[in-house]
Amino acid sequence: MSPRLSWGAYRGWLLNGNLWKVILIGGSLALGLSGGGRWWLSVRSQRAFPRKAADFPFIHRIDQVITKAQEQLTHDPEDLQALTRLAVARFAQGPEHYLEALNVLERARRLGAIDLPLFYYAGVMYEQLALPEYALLEYMKFLRHVPQDFEVRLRAGNLHLKLKQVDQALAQYRTLQRLHPHDPILEFNLALAYQEKGMTAEALRTLTRLYQRTHQLPPVGFYRLGQLWEQSGDWRQAVAAYQKALQLQPKDIPVMEALARAYLHEGDGTAARALWQEILIIEPKHRGAKLQLASLKKSSH
Repeated sequence: MSPRLSWGAYRGWLLNGNLWKVILIGGSLALGLSGGGRWWLSVRSQRAFPRKAADFPFIHRIDQVITKAQEQLTHDPEDLQALTRLAVARFAQGPEHYLEALNVLERARRLGAIDLPLFYYAGVMYEQLALPEYALLEYMKFLRHVPQDFEVRLRAGNLHLKLKQVDQALAQYRTLQRLHPHDPILEFNLALAYQEKGMTAEALRTLTRLYQRTHQLPPVGFYRLGQLWEQSGDWRQAVAAYQKALQLQPKDIPVMEALARAYLHEGDGTAARALWQEILIIEPKHRGAKLQLASLKKSSH
């Protein structure tokens, strides 16, 4: 069971004087570390075109752009430029307009639109609409034209991982690793893929190396690190990692469960009992906590 960590879309938080920002990519995590003025997810080997709302030159007059495109389509429903302009404008307006944007974009493509950014926009929208297979197809089309685009290849790798296509995910990440051997985003995602593949030692080595170099991980990173230490049989290290995860994400029940389990393996029944009791305060009907407390009570007699 994964922790229900509140990594809201496109939010960040302060950690050890730096800012970890989170970009949710296809249900997986791509992380950026900002510190000392650095932003790790900078534009690297990317084809220049607007990708965020603020990047579009028409964003401050977007209603006019949409109105004009709609008027042109009233006179000519197959006006390719108007269709493309309308699709891109709806994309720029944000996720609540993605369904309409995709419908218009697909009309434009059926009529022959082949602009490279359209593959990117379609991929992002399909991803947001929880259609990862369609999104992945769009990203792969894009990568045939711009194979070194960091963001798109990372998105493709994460979608492969979400779809349990772990070998394909690893192939995408390793391709990027050759270009960006010390990228923290990439190292974190590689660790997740290694863990999913069952390569515990490699996942642990990758994640600990990242932590040693950056001196920080997000809450889910410490949770994963705890899992890896646990799978390696080092419960003392697992306790330390889960404790850090819980410090960063208090009252997260899956993390609390993992830490209580690690405490028990370390012989600290008192600390485990306190956590199970706290879980019951948060979630009074938590069956596992009730069973564990009953077991601890029975063993104490």
